[in-house]
Amino acid sequence: MSHAGLFNLCIVVLVAVNSRLIIENLMKYGLLINSNFWFSSRSLRDWPLLMCCLSLLLFPLAAYIVEKLAWKKRILDPIVIALHVIITTAAILYPVFMILRSVYSHP
Repeated sequence: MSHAGLFNLCIVVLVAVNSRLIIENLMKYGLLINSNFWFSSRSLRDWPLLMCCLSLLLFPLAAYIVEKLAWKKRILDPIVIALHVIITTAAILYPVFMILRSVYSHP
């Protein structure tokens, strides 16, 4: 039994309800996004966090390289485990340090 029709109905209802809410909010409040926010000197303070988000892609890449080297038997299993622990710990702590640095460096 296929549920494709029910799934399509759910998608149509979801799009219709959200579109109605977007249109209603635009008619009631107007466009509240100010383009000066994106290019002001105040928004430049958030760039370290943007760079943090972009650099977070390096951790899965590093894990992939470790797995590729382990698959080719170029590094030993205990070293693979240690590298994965280091990569995972760095992936968890790196955003925390970036956020703390960004919060405490700007009054």
